[in-house]
Amino acid sequence: MKKISLIFILILSIKCQIDNKRVIYSEEKISTKDSLFVEVELMQYKNCLFSSFYYFSMQKTYKKLGIKDNEIPEVSDLTYFYYGGEFNPEFMIDDPNREKMFNKWINNKKYEPVTEIADGSLDIVRALDFYNSEDLNMYLDSLRQMEYKRIIDRKGKIKL
Repeated sequence: MKKISLIFILILSIKCQIDNKRVIYSEEKISTKDSLFVEVELMQYKNCLFSSFYYFSMQKTYKKLGIKDNEIPEVSDLTYFYYGGEFNPEFMIDDPNREKMFNKWINNKKYEPVTEIADGSLDIVRALDFYNSEDLNMYLDSLRQMEYKRIIDRKGKIKL
């Protein structure tokens, strides 16, 4: 009886592992080419989000230090232009979820300046932690789902 139970549990666990590896949209498969495009697009967008977040973090530090906007030299960040050629433009539209996520991380007290170094900042640490965060991964996963849906919808319209 124990052997039968063990075999049943083994078969069940193998089946569950196989089911977890299936494409999210089982009725309509995403081609490897489209899937790779989405992954590259999301990686590039993640880099752009890092750049934007780092900029916002530095702005917060400047305000804390009493540095006025007109005292900060204007240097344009070209990250979006460097990576921007492949993006679905919908990624760049104002997104309240992105803004909410940025605000959560910008206002995290964990990254307040160290008292021993009054003029220091943890902007790069905050930006790196943000870049590697579960929040950003979940946000990118939601964009991945939207992109897959957009690709499937576009293919469905082409077939008609």
